Amino acid sequence: LQELCIIESGAYKINKEKSDINEVISSVISNLAPQFLNKHIQVSSNTKNSKITVNFDIDRMKQVLTNILANAYQYSEESGKVNITSSTKNDHVEISISDTGRGISVENLPHIFTRFYRVDKSRSKNCGGSGIGLTITKQLVEAHGGKIWAKSQGENKGTTITFTLPYS
Repeated sequence: LQELCIIESGAYKINKEKSDINEVISSVISNLAPQFLNKHIQVSSNTKNSKITVNFDIDRMKQVLTNILANAYQYSEESGKVNITSSTKNDHVEISISDTGRGISVENLPHIFTRFYRVDKSRSKNCGGSGIGLTITKQLVEAHGGKIWAKSQGENKGTTITFTLPYS
């Protein structure tokens, strides 16, 4: 909660430097690999053999990616799949994390970045989480000048969270 308050108030510093976003994605995947393996979730990405240099805060971007991947892990069933892609657009980079997990209903989708919002309140004791991870993620992406959004075809149809980072 303290971190959320600091981030929402803007009382933190973003230390941007030119770095390879794909290298950071690979690093986060490597750090989380044992958890995903334990649940037999296959993680794939298109980021291994390409380099995309962007101006961003490495630690904060690791936090963004970890939050999104933690949700993909938490809401995916055993033997699920997670796919991470990065691509260059005209003036930004786009990173997408898709999973084959529980998905999100149309009525809940607009609220998932709202602080303390939980899609299924009854799962809070079983699945843990406080409902602030995606709020923090959104604040950090926007602090970098990016945008973030989520798509889902509905319950049990997976979720894709996509965010952008500008080249500047």
